[in-house]
Amino acid sequence: MSSRRIRAKSPSPSILVTTESQSRGSSSSDGGNSVATVPAPESKSSIHLSAFNSNLKKYASSPSLQMGLSYEGQVSPNESLQVPIVGYEVMEQRARFTVYKLRIESKARGDCWFVFRRYTDFVRIYNKLKSEFPHIGLMLPRKRWFGDNFNRGFIEERIQGLQKLINSIVNSAELMSTPSVRDFFCLDEPPIYSDCVEESRAIFEALEDTIYNLRQQVREKQAELKKVHTKCESQAALIADLMGKVRSTTDQCGACGDKVQTLVSDAKNSLHEVQTQSSRMSSYNT
Repeated sequence: MSSRRIRAKSPSPSILVTTESQSRGSSSSDGGNSVATVPAPESKSSIHLSAFNSNLKKYASSPSLQMGLSYEGQVSPNESLQVPIVGYEVMEQRARFTVYKLRIESKARGDCWFVFRRYTDFVRIYNKLKSEFPHIGLMLPRKRWFGDNFNRGFIEERIQGLQKLINSIVNSAELMSTPSVRDFFCLDEPPIYSDCVEESRAIFEALEDTIYNLRQQVREKQAELKKVHTKCESQAALIADLMGKVRSTTDQCGACGDKVQTLVSDAKNSLHEVQTQSSRMSSYNT
């Protein structure tokens, strides 16, 4: 078996590739848009799709991650392929976005693999192909500036437009031979199932270590915040005590009332600031 590698590549968006050998999924065409039905794999050596779907959110929002795996050979530009969009996932991260799941089906090989792409990935490949091949008519669904971009009806309509773009690319041998398209569909490194399982296990183990370390850092930060919170409460109590003494002194000395009143006002402002910081620390700690 040839050597395997895991590499991070930036700034390309994250790409997770999974494979399924001897796929039993069927595809059909509806108005030029391929629609695929993907049943759960039956053999023990197949990857259960739901397992990857459940972990999709982990990767789509993380820094770019691409799995370079051993492969049987490059896919020829003239090889018959079908690339239906078989699903999507709306990611609830810092920046909300949708990831589309593409199924690359090779009839000659009798297998398939999956690629996950965002709308921005389609925009990037579309712009590059339009600049290199202006004579080829390609259509890309427009970006929506107003309204809900995550409405189910809108996403399904966008999928239809993206599917038309994919079909136009796949049906052109000229476009399929370009490095950008081959990279978009992972045609130069179609992964092998056995390698994919081992690589996935390594990635998951690495992520478990990362999560453990992050949790440990969170616990340490929480301990520090608790100390700061306690200190803020102590300072607030001290300021409140001093304010009480100042008021008592003011009542006994009317001549210095104005100066003392200014000091009291400053002390109140300081107390309010300390209490505000203490409240913030308390909310962070929870």
